[in-house]
Amino acid sequence: METSEKNEKFEKFTFPVRGSKVAGGNLYFQINYKGQEYDIKAFQFQRTKRPSKLQCIIKEYNQAGFPVFMQDIAAVLPQLYTIGEEYEFRVKTPLTTGWYHEVMDPNGLVFRVYPGRNERLSINERVKCRVKSINLVRMDLELV
Repeated sequence: METSEKNEKFEKFTFPVRGSKVAGGNLYFQINYKGQEYDIKAFQFQRTKRPSKLQCIIKEYNQAGFPVFMQDIAAVLPQLYTIGEEYEFRVKTPLTTGWYHEVMDPNGLVFRVYPGRNERLSINERVKCRVKSINLVRMDLELV
């Protein structure tokens, strides 16, 4: 692929879903870009609620110069979360020097939660958090 033909990294596209397949226990949606077929990993919630279109971004280019696509998290978050609502997460990391824990949702998305100074959460502990705000690919969470 010629460099002049490359789109910008992180450029957004909307593709019709042309099909799906399962590989290694994961569901992938198939899209077509410039005559080439690409497999885009589905999120857990999409296993039962399959979209007809996917919003994707170019994450990077591989060594052959072809784009590597991923779903646009900024388009997915509002489908999953509502500001002011509470959701369950699993603690993924111990408290960091930045005074936060990383927590993971059922779709494998990772966010930060800042507990109180005297609060320590355990790895794999399930915690409830309220969504305070959504800013593109980040969510501001508070423990409840």
